[in-house]
Amino acid sequence: MSPGDEFPRPRKLIPVTILLFLVTGGCGGARVAPGVFATAHDTGTPPRHLGLLFPQVEAGAAGRVGAWPGGRAFMASEVAAVVHVRMLEEMERRCAPDWKDLAAEKKAKERMALLSSVIHRDWSLSGQITVRLAGELGRASGQDACLLVSVTRFGPSPSKLELKSLSGVIKPGTTGETAASWINCGVKLVVFRTPGGQVLWEAGGLASLPVTGPGPDGVGTTQEAAVARVVADLMRAFPWPK
Repeated sequence: MSPGDEFPRPRKLIPVTILLFLVTGGCGGARVAPGVFATAHDTGTPPRHLGLLFPQVEAGAAGRVGAWPGGRAFMASEVAAVVHVRMLEEMERRCAPDWKDLAAEKKAKERMALLSSVIHRDWSLSGQITVRLAGELGRASGQDACLLVSVTRFGPSPSKLELKSLSGVIKPGTTGETAASWINCGVKLVVFRTPGGQVLWEAGGLASLPVTGPGPDGVGTTQEAAVARVVADLMRAFPWPK
């Protein structure tokens, strides 16, 4: 023991906000609605201008066991496009800050697509938004925050699926519901500042619907229906509503 170490040094105290975050679930987030988890967040000043990025599809997101409704299989690019259309509708309905569809930017469309892809890759691998890329995205888009959209699951499954945490753990449901096949869509949303890369809000959701025959309108359960359900459920938890 060296001089000055005769008495134990006081331990650093964990801030109350961090302790509460750990107790309430940490990176697992909190369940805010059936099939929806979100982070406990302290957003500070809401973003004034929010850029919506085109959805990226996670590797391994496609379900390969079970029957597609009507035998109509979707490719990843198709699901991403359907999710984007639904996000546009829900942003128009629910987003209070000024926002812009960055996929529609004519002058910087290719730049937006490249930055979105790289940022999504880094986020998927490390759970971090790269500061340098966030700065580039802010300069290119003119927005002070952006919304990253990930498709985490789509396609059929032989049983109902349930999202167990914000980290994306998906397991067969335990509700006892039965159907010949189920159609699914999982989506994750991350709002982060540009520049800086600070994550302001994060939420994940999953819709798992039984595949049924045509209803009174002649339309049965579809992949589009699962997309519509999960996007609407997620955006009901959006922290800056109209």
